[in-house]
Amino acid sequence: MATLPLQVQHLRQELQCSATLEHVSLHLRVCSLSIPWCGRQLRWQLLIPTAGGAPDVLFDDEDFRPLCCPPAAVPDARAAAASAVRTVLRTWSSTKTQIPTASPAKTDPDGRPMGHSQASQQQISRLSRLVSALLDAYRCHQVARLEEAAVRRQLSRLQFELSTLELGRGVQLELTAQQQARFALPLPPLDLRQLWEVLQLYGIAVEELLQYDSSNHQNRSTATSTAPGVRQQRGEGACSRSEGSCSSDDDDARDVLEPLEPGCEEEEALLVDLMMGQATVSGGGEGRRQQLHPQQQQRRRRRRQQHHAEGAGEGVKQDEEVVARGEELVFMLHAAFRLPSGAAAGDVGDPELTLQVPAALAALQSPPPPSPPAPATGTSTTPPAATASGSTSLTRAAAAAAVPLLPRPLLPPWSPDMCLAAYLPLAAERLQGQLEAHCGGLRARQQFLHHFCCSLLGPGGSPLELNLPAGTALLAVCWEGAGVLVGAELGGGFPREQPGISLQCARQLSYSDLSRTYRDYPWSPRWAPQEMAARIHNWLREELPNFLRGRPQQ
Repeated sequence: MATLPLQVQHLRQELQCSATLEHVSLHLRVCSLSIPWCGRQLRWQLLIPTAGGAPDVLFDDEDFRPLCCPPAAVPDARAAAASAVRTVLRTWSSTKTQIPTASPAKTDPDGRPMGHSQASQQQISRLSRLVSALLDAYRCHQVARLEEAAVRRQLSRLQFELSTLELGRGVQLELTAQQQARFALPLPPLDLRQLWEVLQLYGIAVEELLQYDSSNHQNRSTATSTAPGVRQQRGEGACSRSEGSCSSDDDDARDVLEPLEPGCEEEEALLVDLMMGQATVSGGGEGRRQQLHPQQQQRRRRRRQQHHAEGAGEGVKQDEEVVARGEELVFMLHAAFRLPSGAAAGDVGDPELTLQVPAALAALQSPPPPSPPAPATGTSTTPPAATASGSTSLTRAAAAAAVPLLPRPLLPPWSPDMCLAAYLPLAAERLQGQLEAHCGGLRARQQFLHHFCCSLLGPGGSPLELNLPAGTALLAVCWEGAGVLVGAELGGGFPREQPGISLQCARQLSYSDLSRTYRDYPWSPRWAPQEMAARIHNWLREELPNFLRGRPQQ
């Protein structure tokens, strides 16, 4: 019984289900299972004796008896499933190795315990192997029920669906008491790399999203979740010379529009000097530089090169793990065929189709229709405090977004001459195209805000506020000695709908007409994000004199 907590933990990770262990008495433990199946939960219980014998199982379906039918009297699939269950039960007590309970932190990226021998691993995984074998037997049981109903009622459409589908592991189906034939089928794998890149641009920790369990990945998730505010303001918000995103008339722009606060060029230069082998020591009231010995510089360069090589290799390994974990995310297609009543003749009609998004991505979607919609971001130029401070809460980011980080999936239309086996690749292709188009729109929003901040603030400038999920930015510029707050608000229809540009005088806040919102400036949704920002920059140079000239005099 020392390995029982590890067995339950392994069961949760392998089957993605809920498992709770209860202490009933000194001689019995009860493991309650809640397993997703066709849109509902299977409620099973494992009665595990403390003496080490095979457990008894209680099912929520009285007709499901995987060991009662003789193997020779049932089809091959049901016989093979029953044989697999018998094999697991017979070999239950073959491994006598007892190991102490391991710490939950000592697990691999997949959540499996580390540091045990092969015999110990077999003992830890035997509970999940038993439940997996029972699920295979339950699948065969439901297939037999559906085939029997199709033959008895002469439902040729249902027989055709059962004959064309690959009813292997991962497929769920059942005949409900409401006379419905339900299917839950996994879609072909989707390429989610563009989604991961966009989420990283928007400050979402992908490792946190995928729920990495290793301590190394937990540390990375914490570091990523606490620093996105700095990364957004100095990464996407600041201008980069290497990208060439600044307009060609930077000198003229700085004469007209100047940031209220200078950049940190001295601090960045000091960091470069330290990386090149020079150390700064304080003394005499001013900093003086101490040149390092050439051998010390060489050793530092070697350490830096080794550190960069390790960091690059670690980053590649991390990206590969993210892609591998992303491939494990399964989109499930749920189809429900309503069987005709006993008195009515005819076949089953068209199915009711729904798409289930993986739980790891559900927080990125917009709220469901019954919930009140998120407030429009155009009502205020100030982002929520949690987002402005750098919070990466997935639910808050998705709720505050003018455009959800994950679109609501749209399934292709169903035609009467289709079957589920032919519909699955069409649904996957439609969803893949929708994801790529949505990621392209999110990337365009990020690029526009980046070029907008860069064109107004110049190299090294940082916006006062930048909220990528909500599509808002607030900048402070200077025109002829007068401070002006410039805000940009992107709606859900960007770039078809042009952003709202607001101007507010920074030194006179007691007048209501000192804040104006403009939507009549030059704009075309066909322009590149860089050209959009440049056109707004040129328009501001013409509009700011009119805006400041109309303010009340003190």
